[in-house]
Amino acid sequence: MVGYKILGVLIGDLADPGQAVRDRVQGIVQGAQDALPGFSFGMLDTGGQSVRADALLTKFLLTERGRRVLIATLDDLSAIYARNAIALNGRQSDCIIVSQGCDRNIHGGINEKKEIDPTNRSSVVLGSVAYFMDRYGYEVLPLALRLLAGEALPPVTVRRPVLITGANIFQEYPPFDVN
Repeated sequence: MVGYKILGVLIGDLADPGQAVRDRVQGIVQGAQDALPGFSFGMLDTGGQSVRADALLTKFLLTERGRRVLIATLDDLSAIYARNAIALNGRQSDCIIVSQGCDRNIHGGINEKKEIDPTNRSSVVLGSVAYFMDRYGYEVLPLALRLLAGEALPPVTVRRPVLITGANIFQEYPPFDVN
């Protein structure tokens, strides 16, 4: 990385008053600083409109030529718009995105267009943290049955999030068409 300075950009609804958003922002910043002491993030607030990530990041990239940029987004749709800004500015070689949610915008579902895929070498999306919202029913139903049986439940149950990358995408989201 000789001659490059790495910049960080955090994109999302940063003004959201929810504790979960504040915790995620704090976790992203702290995790980056633990790995790279002195690393900091510029903040680009989409105001809850992911489509704004494109224009906000474009402006940022135009002012930061010759630098590598780590982009962390609070949602996958912002990551898709950030990816568009990177392509528009020809910055695929010096930008990378990590995201949150791992929804169908990123893992593709049954569509052939997947941002996170071991064969999609051109994607600037490194990975997305999956919270498996689509699988909560599998965990809630046993808790409901225990509650109906009169058993005590733990005060909090948490599903551990997983960073989904090209290396493990098919373990968590197997392809539907194996042919």
